[in-house]
Amino acid sequence: MLASVNRSFSQPLLRHMGSFFSAFPLSFMELYLGLATVFLLGFLLLLIIKLIRGRRSRLAILLRFLLVLAAVVAWIANAYCWFWSTGYYSSSFAHQSGLEAEGISVEDLTTATVYFANCANARSTRVPRDENGLTLCSWDELMADYESLYDPIETEFPFLEGPTTRPKAVHFSKIMSRLDFTGIFFPLTGETYINVHQPDFGIGETIAHEIAHQKGVHLEAECNFLGIAASIQSDSLLYQYSGYLGGLMYLSSALYKADKEAWAEIAAGFTDELRADWNEHSRYWKEMEGTTSTVSNKVYDTFLKANTQPEGLKSYGRCVDLLVLWLNNQREY
Repeated sequence: MLASVNRSFSQPLLRHMGSFFSAFPLSFMELYLGLATVFLLGFLLLLIIKLIRGRRSRLAILLRFLLVLAAVVAWIANAYCWFWSTGYYSSSFAHQSGLEAEGISVEDLTTATVYFANCANARSTRVPRDENGLTLCSWDELMADYESLYDPIETEFPFLEGPTTRPKAVHFSKIMSRLDFTGIFFPLTGETYINVHQPDFGIGETIAHEIAHQKGVHLEAECNFLGIAASIQSDSLLYQYSGYLGGLMYLSSALYKADKEAWAEIAAGFTDELRADWNEHSRYWKEMEGTTSTVSNKVYDTFLKANTQPEGLKSYGRCVDLLVLWLNNQREY
C-alpha cells in the first residue's frame, strides 16, 4: 500500500513542489529552519513568562504548552511521512535495475579500484586548480551541466526518467559540514540543497547524489552509486573528476580492508594533483569533526535504521557492490 501511495501521490507531489520552489532563488529550507528556531525560542520565552506571571497552576500551563508543541511537531512529522517516508517501502533501485548480488570478489574490487584510480589520475591534471594546487570550480560552472547530468543514466534505467530541478547552494554551508552533511533533499519543499563549503572536488558528485533523490531513489547507498555513475558519464570534466574521485574513495575504503597491499600499490600511483585533493579531503573533514558531527551521525544512523536501512550509516558501503556490478556490465570496462 505504501509503495502505491509513493508512486501515485508522494513522488508526483514532490516533483511539482520541487519545480515550483526551485524557480525562486530563496533558500526555503534555511528560511524554514530559521523560522522554526525563532518560533521555538519565542515559544520557550512565552512559557517562562506565563510560568512567572500566570495565575493558574504552573503544571496546567506547562501541559498546555507541551500539547501545543506536540501538535506542531506531529503535523510536521505527518507531512514528512506522506511526502517522503512512503518511498522507503517502494521497490529499490537495485531491485528495479537488476544490480543485486550477495557480494563481490576481491579481484573484481581491485580491478574496479585500479580503473577509477587511472581515470581520476588522468583528469586530475586537467581540472582547474588554485594557488594551493587544489581543484577549483565555480557554482555557475556546475549549474551549466546539471540538467543533462542524468541523460545517460535515464537511457540505461528508464524508470528514473523525470524532471531535474535546479539545486541550491546553502548559505550556511559550514554548519552542514559541522553536522557532517554534504547535501540534503528537503522533502517539505522537494528541493535539493548542496553544501558548498566542502572542498570543490566533492561538490559535483554531491549534486548528482542529491538529484538521485529527485528521481525517487531513497536509499543512500543507491544515491551514492547513481551520483558517481551520473558524474563520470557527464560531458563536464569537473563532474567526471568529482565522480571518479568520489568513487575511488568508496572503493579504496573497501579494498583497504580486503587487501592492504593492493591498495598501497594503487595509492603509490596517484598523481601529485590527485594526492593533494585526497589529503585535503582528509584534512577538511577531520577539522569539521566534533561533538556536533558525532551527535548528528548518531541521529542519522538511527533514522536510517528506522527507515528500511538496518545497517544504518554502514549501508553506504553497499555503493561499492553496485559500482562493481555496474562496471562489470559495461562493455568498454
